[in-house]
Amino acid sequence: MNTKPAEQRRLHRAARAALRTLGLARQASPTTFAVVAAGTFVAAFVSPLVILATGRLIDGVALAQREELSLFSDARLWGPLALLTLAAFAQRALDRLLDRQWEIFADAVHLEIKVKTLQAVANADAAVIEDPKFFDTLVRSTSDATWRPHALTLTCIHMFSSTTTLLALFSALALLHPLLMVLAILSVLPTLVVRAGINEKIFLTFWKATAREREHNYLYHLTAHPPFHAEQKAFGLSSTLIARVRALSTSRLSDKRRLYSEANRKDVVGAGVAALVLLVAYAFLIERGAMGTLSVGQVAASLAAFASLTGHLAAMLGALLTVDQHAPFLLELYSLFDKAPALPVTTTPALLNDRIDTLALEGVRFCYPSSSAPVLDGVNLRLKRGEKVALVGENGAGKSTLVKLLLRFFDPQEGRVVVDGVDVKEVDPVALRARVGVLFQEYERFQLPVGEGLRFGRATEPLDEARAQRAIQSAKAEGVVDDLGGLSGVAGRVLEGGHDLSGGQWQRLALARLVYRDADVWILDEPTANLDPAAEAAVFEELFALAKERAVLVISHRFATVRACDRICVLEGGRLIEEGNHDELLARGGRYAALFRLQQQGYI
Repeated sequence: MNTKPAEQRRLHRAARAALRTLGLARQASPTTFAVVAAGTFVAAFVSPLVILATGRLIDGVALAQREELSLFSDARLWGPLALLTLAAFAQRALDRLLDRQWEIFADAVHLEIKVKTLQAVANADAAVIEDPKFFDTLVRSTSDATWRPHALTLTCIHMFSSTTTLLALFSALALLHPLLMVLAILSVLPTLVVRAGINEKIFLTFWKATAREREHNYLYHLTAHPPFHAEQKAFGLSSTLIARVRALSTSRLSDKRRLYSEANRKDVVGAGVAALVLLVAYAFLIERGAMGTLSVGQVAASLAAFASLTGHLAAMLGALLTVDQHAPFLLELYSLFDKAPALPVTTTPALLNDRIDTLALEGVRFCYPSSSAPVLDGVNLRLKRGEKVALVGENGAGKSTLVKLLLRFFDPQEGRVVVDGVDVKEVDPVALRARVGVLFQEYERFQLPVGEGLRFGRATEPLDEARAQRAIQSAKAEGVVDDLGGLSGVAGRVLEGGHDLSGGQWQRLALARLVYRDADVWILDEPTANLDPAAEAAVFEELFALAKERAVLVISHRFATVRACDRICVLEGGRLIEEGNHDELLARGGRYAALFRLQQQGYI
């Protein structure tokens, strides 16, 4: 049990967030970070310099009046005047410099955060990605990631520079009277107390509203998503979806209004207390001036110093509260960056053969973390080089899960997955996946130049145009690519000059990307679902001709595709219940035969 007081925990949390953010900001742009920090630190001396010079100049002018001297005949005025001129120059020059440098710095930090967030998502295990809690964390931590890190960095830099200003001003007031220091601190305490309480409520409000925000963002992007436009119009969904988005937005706005109304009420009370404290301080200084204890210049300088001190002190305490406000959001973001993979990866991986001969599941039983019911139970399946294996089963039978296990997105609770007799746990998962080509049923449609989309099949290498042309021919995608203008033509309408494609055309490009990968093992999940029968037959003839030197797993509901495979496995309820070629399984009259005849009736 954590016995630390709540405030101590909050200070520790804020300190961790500040140190981590400063380190990240420095990593994002070391030179700009140094320039901004140094410039802000130098700017901290401007305010005390102006106050000192102003006080001396007022006293100097008063003396010059009594002695009937002019600026040019009284050298005592030149020093304070030069200081004011120097301060004005420094303030204006630094303001312009820091404004521009800060804009560059903010962009650099934002870029660093974006890259680290993408890396965190890319490196996350499939079990994490598929957990709704992960999306809640992602929404909470990245909703303000565009501004919180660099805002906190600037706050920390200003805090350090303000320390110099505060020390100088405190020293000046302490020399006049210690009471002024006490009053300065008392003037900012009410604001500190109010904001400290509100900060925690802000985070809790956002935390509780995460699911609502996720739903709002999904519905907003769905409604504005161009591919959804036709279905939206056909079903008359626009008014319903927009009303739902409005309701969620209104709920968010109501929460914010309620929270800020409470803060405003407390701020008014705090401001009243602070004003009374300032009244006491100003009255004290004026009285000492009236009694002749302070000169006119000293009174003016003291009033300015006190006003500046309370302003800087309020800013300093406000900065601490800002750090406190940002801390829980940023620490949750950094927890994404630091999340270790759930799947253990060996430090001394076994080397794969030049070509994978077999990839197999041996007695595999697997349950998803959110359920105790097995998705796969006692499954044995072997893929051998040069063999085409079909996997057949109804929706929910476990086919997609089986593919994820072959790629080691998960580890089974029982049994093992082996590649050439070696448990995949002993193999580098990145190296394994690099030797497997997968065409998922829900494949991505890369709205990019055709060549770039194909190169994603071997993303770590430059585009090989000869290999790309062969892959396009094998996928029977020559017509699609020619219509787009060759490898430099743009598929889709996201980029300028692009053209949208039909489902079948997109699928041909996806098949070409698979062929371009030239992997040892192919996994094809409904690879021709969007093609007409003639195109499907032509594509499979070419693919199977290329499959002689690799293991192929075909997942399909279309028996015209399945019957051409060397071996067919029937998956039902997480178990492999039948195995054989097309003729053998028909002769048995089991589940495969029933499914085949059911589909055959649709063509009679």
